[in-house]
Amino acid sequence: MFCGFSPGEMSAETGHHFGNPTNAFWRSLHGSGLTTAEKALHPSEDGTMPERFSLGLTNLVTRPTNSANELSAAEMRAGAATVLAKAARYRPRVVCYVGNQIADIMYEAVVKTHLMPSSGSPSKIPPRVAKRKNAPPRHGLEPYKIVHAEGSGSVRETLFFIMGSTS
Repeated sequence: MFCGFSPGEMSAETGHHFGNPTNAFWRSLHGSGLTTAEKALHPSEDGTMPERFSLGLTNLVTRPTNSANELSAAEMRAGAATVLAKAARYRPRVVCYVGNQIADIMYEAVVKTHLMPSSGSPSKIPPRVAKRKNAPPRHGLEPYKIVHAEGSGSVRETLFFIMGSTS
């Protein structure tokens, strides 16, 4: 499940994720090999992704914005709780944050919900390294996961991954 920040104006107008032609999401997705499509998908095909490729899309905040600066801390906290609830409900193998700022917001939400570190040990989730001005973007697996209760579904845990922003 890919998690964007919020719909931009073009996405809001078209009703499709990553709808701006300058956004590199669809080209990046194609280049990743996660789809079997011969060419990059068009934003209008976003609704076909779950059935065709077992991939989903969501946003941290559903309100359209031009910039994350337009969102309140309360909106972002509420959005983080919603993303975690979706991960618990749909049980994706991986939630991929499309950008570091989303990862930072989600990290704070995870710390508050006391999810276990990826190691499975009961130790505390490691603190974020202090942000440095002009620091390179982070990418890769986050130090936490959701372990799902046994029962329905074959996915036992959901990992969290950061990729660079595509906008």
